[in-house]
Amino acid sequence: MRHLPLHILGLLAITAGAVHAQPADPPVTYALPFASEGNVVELALGGDASDAAEVVVAQAPTWLAFRTPRADAVAVDASEPIAALTFDVAPDAPVGEPAEISLDVRSASGVVLATHSIRLEVEAPAELSVGLPRPNPSRSVSLLDIVVPGDATVRAFAYDVLGREVAVLADAPLAAGAHTLRLDTGALATGTYVVRVTSEASRERSVEVRRLTVVR
Repeated sequence: MRHLPLHILGLLAITAGAVHAQPADPPVTYALPFASEGNVVELALGGDASDAAEVVVAQAPTWLAFRTPRADAVAVDASEPIAALTFDVAPDAPVGEPAEISLDVRSASGVVLATHSIRLEVEAPAELSVGLPRPNPSRSVSLLDIVVPGDATVRAFAYDVLGREVAVLADAPLAAGAHTLRLDTGALATGTYVVRVTSEASRERSVEVRRLTVVR
């Protein structure tokens, strides 16, 4: 499932001689699509921005991966200089927990002219997603990556070709976001098995099925 990226435009007025200037109003919290790629934050540098040369990521949560940690401030058609940074959201990012990015505006000599903070919060996934078992075929242990939409009760059972239940991977409430389920296959006979994953939350029920081969 593809998650559409988010485009953020931040405005920062730079006053001559000001260091680590913060906007007066509380920052807006932006909702980040879960596990999205190609998100962009643009910082428009207003005021006395003649010395601004680049914007650098000073602080960011570990689950954000910036394509590059710095960007040159570029003015197009005599407009305010704009610096753009592109980042991805890791699948294991916490859902619904506010986080913050701090961006330093630096001069060509490396002096910090101002700092801008942006608050972010990862949205819950829209639907249940189940990856392929790994490894497959399996000899001892197989892992199954799933993404849960909202806080939900997740039930995951493995069945043999006769429809008999042979293992329970999960049968409990799980928080929204990414989880990894474990299936011990060491005691299972050689053959093909079916893993059925069900997610139930707020009257919504989703079912995904994956096949797994056990070898000896």
